[in-house]
Amino acid sequence: MDAAALPNLLIVGVTKAGTTSLYWYLAQHPEICASTHKETNYFSPLRYRRQPTGTLDDYASYFAHCTGEPYRLEASPEYFYGGPELVRAVRTALPESRIIVSLRDPVDRLWSGYRYKRLQGGLADDVTFAQFFERCLELRRAGADVREEHALFRALSIGRYVDNLGYWFDAFGDDVYVMFFEHLATAPLVTMTELLTWLELDAEPARTFDYGVSQKTIEPRSKALHHRAKSLAARADRLFGLDRNRALKGRLRDIYMRLNTRAPVDEFVAADHTRVEEFYAEANAALARDLMARGYRDLPAWLSEPDRARTRLGDPG
Repeated sequence: MDAAALPNLLIVGVTKAGTTSLYWYLAQHPEICASTHKETNYFSPLRYRRQPTGTLDDYASYFAHCTGEPYRLEASPEYFYGGPELVRAVRTALPESRIIVSLRDPVDRLWSGYRYKRLQGGLADDVTFAQFFERCLELRRAGADVREEHALFRALSIGRYVDNLGYWFDAFGDDVYVMFFEHLATAPLVTMTELLTWLELDAEPARTFDYGVSQKTIEPRSKALHHRAKSLAARADRLFGLDRNRALKGRLRDIYMRLNTRAPVDEFVAADHTRVEEFYAEANAALARDLMARGYRDLPAWLSEPDRARTRLGDPG
């Protein structure tokens, strides 16, 4: 397989951390060719010790339209927590790749993930966040949340980023770039300029990028209409390549949101927030120490005070 036919720039995670927006922003750069579908998920079966479906030729078909751009991009957020076997497979198949990891405050990410799972019908409307959290915790303690049948409840463990980030650094070293959802959301131009500089690309085009929000979790008035619209969108993408036509896709999404969205009907209560914050405090402290040891300095607030977070849990270090 010709290496020039395969991707060499991967956004590997994490879910609900701005990976869709990041993919769209990078796809606007003239020296980056994005895959025909954002999430190819080619390596994802390895999470459950199954081999990828299809061949590398099948994988390369997502990039057949590329015309010699320095980077060929795909974004499959499931890769981040796929474990060492998946990381080794990526390294073997795509040895010259550069890896982007987008992280988000795991407390906010878990809440967003919970709302998204209810929206998609994975969780019933009457399942409270507290109940969801307890089920995640129960399966984690039993070592069962890694099983495919419990994937819905792995969201809690995924937020312990320090458990998986090391696999990517070990395999790709300095070709791993960690960025943060909070920076991308509040200062997209600055954040993209820094990323493009790391990629050794001209950062000037970032000034003209469309920085609209992608994949924001919304609350539908009608779930039946929501699932119907999602099915139609997937069909349109297959027929017309809608996933690459962001302008048209954005207009259709705007029409849909006017017709079938409402304000959220639930809220993240303080007691639940505190419990989740305490669950992640130790892992966040370890992650902050690791990133600072690797030279990262501009950390978001949820990583900026690891010593205080550790002390709050009674851990003397």
